[in-house]
Amino acid sequence: MTVRLRSELADAVADQHRCVAEAAAYYGVGWATVHNAFKARVDPPLAAPLPSVRVLGIDETRRGKTGLDP
Repeated sequence: MTVRLRSELADAVADQHRCVAEAAAYYGVGWATVHNAFKARVDPPLAAPLPSVRVLGIDETRRGKTGLDP
């Protein structure tokens, strides 16, 4: 498989918001092939450490409500 095809498969899922099965059918490859291309694209950014929280806000519309109030 070429680097270009692998990139197209990952783009179809990540950028075009197509499901893995749809992209696999469109490009004529297996589901696992598309999934692996997508996973290879998103794993590095997801594995990066998150920045530390500097400010934590409270949603004013929910403050003091338990979730059981009507």
